[in-house]
Formats: sequence, C-alpha cells, structure tokens
Amino acid sequence: MENIILTKEGKKSVLEDKDYTEPFKWFVRILFVVIIGNGFRTFSANFSIDKFIDAPTIVQFTFFLFFSSGYFFVISDFLFYHIQIERYPYVKGRGILRFFEDICIFFVLYLILHLASIWPNPRTFWIFLLLLGIWHLLVMIWQFHVNLQYDRIRTQGIIHLLKSAIYFVIFGAYTYHQGNIPAPLTTGAKPEDAMSPIIFWIWLVVIVIGVSNGKRLWWIQKLT
Repeated sequence: MENIILTKEGKKSVLEDKDYTEPFKWFVRILFVVIIGNGFRTFSANFSIDKFIDAPTIVQFTFFLFFSSGYFFVISDFLFYHIQIERYPYVKGRGILRFFEDICIFFVLYLILHLASIWPNPRTFWIFLLLLGIWHLLVMIWQFHVNLQYDRIRTQGIIHLLKSAIYFVIFGAYTYHQGNIPAPLTTGAKPEDAMSPIIFWIWLVVIVIGVSNGKRLWWIQKLT
C-alpha cells in the first residue's frame, strides 16, 4: 500500500516526494564533501602534526580540540539532515523553500568549520560564537517549517532556540570580557600568542558543543 502523509497542501505520497527530493539531496551531499574537504585542507595548512608530536603544548592541543569540535559539529548535523530528509522529504511547490533553507544552513556550517580550521584569535573566535548562535536560529526555522508542512507537533525548534540563546549568552559574555568587539590580528603577530588569552573560552565552547551535539547524536540513534 502506498505510504501517504497529510500535509498543509493535502495528501502526499512519501515515495513520490522522495523521488522529487533525490536530486536536491545529492546537491547537499556534494556540498557537504566540499565543506569537509576544505576544512581538512585549511587545517593541514595551519597545523603541523610533526611539531605537535615532537613538542606538544597546551595551545597546540587546544587548537586540535577546537578543530575536532568544529568537525564533530558539522558531521553530526549532516547525519541529522540525512535522517530528517528521509522522513520529511521536500514537498513540491512552496515546500522546496526548505532546500534553500538547507543551503543557508550548510553555508553557515562551511564558515564554522573554516574558522575552526585556522588558529583562533580573539576576533575569529568572536565571529565563530556568533555563527553558532545564528546556525541554531536557522535550524529552528527549518524545524518549524517541517512542522507546518507535515502537521507534526515537535519541540526540536524550541530546543534549537534554547541552544541559540546559550551561544548568544556566551557570545555576550565573551564580548564583555574583551571590552569591545575584538580587533583583527595585527600583521606579524604569532597565532599561538594571540590564542593564549582565550583558551578558557575555547574549552568552554568545546565542552558545550560536545554535550549538545553528543545528546543530539544519542537522539538520532533513537530514531534509527
């Protein structure tokens, strides 16, 4: 029997919508590969594995952990996207707007991983925090859009709103601690030296990402 769901546009076939969604899914998959590839390329250009092995420092380890958290953030979101798009494919008509929402979400992921792949300094870390808050707001909009299209009642949108608030609180506290919007790194300054004063904030965000996205992966596991 054909799998039928009720949407705002009327009864829809999930199989039909999945066929319609397939080209868009492939576009997002390719975009994901580009994001991951660029992240590794940028990180490799900024981080020396040999130097880290020969003479490891807390600054180098923190940078490695910072990159790993950004990578984990992107990977976990792609896994979530893959499961959600199978359950709630793009609907023909105005429903395809969700695809463009996904493009915006993955573009912010690209920026997040790019910033996590270079030596963090007060300015780039400030932008990184801002992007984390913005990303969760975009996903909140995506979740509410799915709720409307598929007549479902879920709390995921509210959860992303709360997570966005957490990152914006950290963003505000960090900005206050810096005294103002951090200035760009001056020419000739060593990235390691610029990173040292913000190690505490980096570890704080790494822990928040680990807990938040770790719970998200646990929830994904329950769905599969």
